[in-house]
Amino acid sequence: MVTIREEKITDADPREALLDVAYGEARITKTSERLREGRLPADGLSLVAVERGRIVGTVRLWQVTAGPGRPALLLGPLAVDPAQRNRGIGSTLVRRAIAQARMAGHRAILLVGDAPYYGRFGFTAAKTGELWMPGRFERDRLLALELKPEALAGARGLIAATGRQSFADYPVERIQADEEAYRAAGYSEADAKMAATWGVALPQLADLKSLAQNMVDLAASYRGAGDETSAQAALQMVIALGEQMDASSGTCVPLVTRLVGLAVERMALSSMDPSSAYGNGTVQDQLDQLAQRKNSISDLAKQLAPFQEQMSSEDWVSYNERTLSFGEENAIGWLLNKYGQQ
Repeated sequence: MVTIREEKITDADPREALLDVAYGEARITKTSERLREGRLPADGLSLVAVERGRIVGTVRLWQVTAGPGRPALLLGPLAVDPAQRNRGIGSTLVRRAIAQARMAGHRAILLVGDAPYYGRFGFTAAKTGELWMPGRFERDRLLALELKPEALAGARGLIAATGRQSFADYPVERIQADEEAYRAAGYSEADAKMAATWGVALPQLADLKSLAQNMVDLAASYRGAGDETSAQAALQMVIALGEQMDASSGTCVPLVTRLVGLAVERMALSSMDPSSAYGNGTVQDQLDQLAQRKNSISDLAKQLAPFQEQMSSEDWVSYNERTLSFGEENAIGWLLNKYGQQ
């Protein structure tokens, strides 16, 4: 008897083996994989089919945006043991995944797959004509299912990953390696952690902002040549870059990274018609929200300044460890609680 349950940590190796059998090594070259790599699946939406203790099917869903400001899920990969096909295992996995996504309050599910197969679950290409993937894809295979009415009405833009980063995140490994190097060079524990934590994020910010400006200039060139579609595609890429940086409050980066991310988003949005539709409002509405977030982050950072000279080496170590694990906003909150707000 086949049972469906949520995936466990110990399922990782047999799941990957099943995917290799089902799709081969070429699976890692697919554009959909770019939206999954380095990310964790959406909570409670990694399912496996098990028979006699052996995994015979798998499906996972991942958090993405269906264009700016429009959260959705990406389904895939769906795989069934070749020896167990035509038993309805894949269909059962998809139906269970849809049901759990709906119960969790998600609004829509996207996927790249065969319309004849996924059509039975309600997936169509009716709302995906103005969406695109971050790489090559077959337009007629980009399908969607709305879990809430009109969730994808007017959806337009780049599909971008927004899920939590996996624990094998490169910056974390880089910071830990740099800490060891600084200690070996004679730095104190506090100084080693400070130098390593901020050394990863800060140098790249100017390059990222410059890249964003170049993309905005490219969009202007496209627009000047009458190619509005390419102009919008370039601007959506800039917005996706900014959103990734701005969404990093729970990861090991300083607040300045979020501020630069907000600036990148503003660069792209300022090149659009302020009255045009964006998410559930207009471009101007989004610009106003970005301004509010910028002021909130700036005010929080200013609260840190009075305490910096008072902090002991032990405090700096704790501050950086909290930043590394939970984000700088959490670290500042801890510091304000310890020293009292002024």
